[in-house]
Amino acid sequence: MPPTLLKNELKTTKTLFLINKAYFKKLQKR
Repeated sequence: MPPTLLKNELKTTKTLFLINKAYFKKLQKR
């Protein structure tokens, strides 16, 4: 696997993680 692909994969995972975190916070606020 090329390093650039791995980097993009990490970026996507991080973004998804952040979105999930924000969503979870929203749910908790209710």
